[in-house]
Amino acid sequence: MVSFKYDPFGKRIYKSSSSGTSVFAYDGDDLIEETNATGAVVARYSHSQGLNVDEPLAMLRSGATSYYQADGLSSVTSLSNDAGSLVQTYGYDSFGRGRSGWCWWCGGSEAAHRLSKARSTYRTETRCMTD
Repeated sequence: MVSFKYDPFGKRIYKSSSSGTSVFAYDGDDLIEETNATGAVVARYSHSQGLNVDEPLAMLRSGATSYYQADGLSSVTSLSNDAGSLVQTYGYDSFGRGRSGWCWWCGGSEAAHRLSKARSTYRTETRCMTD
């Protein structure tokens, strides 16, 4: 069973499942850090500066930095490593639904990181769903 908690503005601040607990910290609307149940940092995120919310630039997890690439709709399409090689790709159908793997929501209002980032998008084994 997976359980979630949200702040008064609808941002996901907590996720608990059989694989562990994640606590999410924000700077305004931008996710900046993920910690585990003991408070140890699991991941840190950096974002673009400017008017666009939910436009991640990079993620530092397990000592490795991954960089986000987005399409014209600001939907994340891939992650690359320091060498510029793709380490993960994301695909969407014409309605913005993830085709496989972890999905990212089009339009900049909702997004999910590798371990279920932020707002209200999460992955099942067969498809991407919103709660």
